[in-house]
Amino acid sequence: MINFKKYILLLILLPILSFAQVVPISFLGNSSTTLTTATTNSIKFTAATLDQLSFTKLSSFNATADFTFETWIKLNTIGAGLMDPIFGGGQNDYISFYNGYFATRINVNNPCTGDRNFFLSSLLTTTKWHHIAMVRSNGIVKAYLDGVERGSTDCTGTFLNSLSTILIGRNTWRSSYLDAYITNMRYVVGTAVYTSNFTPPKTLLTAIPGTQFLLLVNDSSAPYKDSSTNNISISRIGNPTFTPNFGPF
Repeated sequence: MINFKKYILLLILLPILSFAQVVPISFLGNSSTTLTTATTNSIKFTAATLDQLSFTKLSSFNATADFTFETWIKLNTIGAGLMDPIFGGGQNDYISFYNGYFATRINVNNPCTGDRNFFLSSLLTTTKWHHIAMVRSNGIVKAYLDGVERGSTDCTGTFLNSLSTILIGRNTWRSSYLDAYITNMRYVVGTAVYTSNFTPPKTLLTAIPGTQFLLLVNDSSAPYKDSSTNNISISRIGNPTFTPNFGPF
């Protein structure tokens, strides 16, 4: 007598077993690779090891009018020291978290005096990536956090005019260093890329006209490469570390 229960069970299992025999293991491997290559990389800066990137400033970096600085950043500590330096690195020209605020100095002696503070650094968290941008348009400097304007000030001085060397992750004036991951950093002269609230870019930035510096961290064989047309030679000091598959998108 035919056991219909066993017969039906065999009919159900047969296509499943056949599929298991013909699907190659490489199928899973290819899927993993696809996910990996779709993830951005970053550079880790550790204050304890005095990590920084350094390069000689070109004259084209001096911004007499409109400019845009932007980067994705994930802070590991917030306000552990007086300053968490990001870009610039001198006393009179920098972009940084300073004394509890996201702040800048733009050629402080002519004609902008003192620090220009925009938003509290406590608005950021160490558990997520944030997009920050500083943009000058027609003499007005605006700061954006995750695409939302968080403050503005008038300042018409020449940005970066006082520097001969650009530092990322260090400020010589306050002898301070950054504890954070950074990726997709861009500095553009001559264009205010953002003039109102925006959705932070979730793809690699490009070298639009006026781009003086572009740190994408997208090439594992050359993670510290400037992808602007300037192709600037960047020096590593301390131990800034390439971190694959760790980024905002």
